[in-house]
Amino acid sequence: MHGTVILQSSDKMERYIKICPKCGSIDIKEELDNPAKVRLGAPLDFICQACGFKAKIFPEVKEEEIEEFRKKLKQ
Repeated sequence: MHGTVILQSSDKMERYIKICPKCGSIDIKEELDNPAKVRLGAPLDFICQACGFKAKIFPEVKEEEIEEFRKKLKQ
């Protein structure tokens, strides 16, 4: 799954998932449409596949907190 970060402390592992701050989707991909950026190692944009929101940084939330994040977006 794209956008998943796993952090491990001495006692447990936590999964953090990139989530769209606009629609709450977790279907986030790196935008690889500019080969020059990729070759040069320039920062890539991320894009939400559900709504098209694009940014360099997307929030990451714990896997078990995704629904709570989505509820806050609707408020």
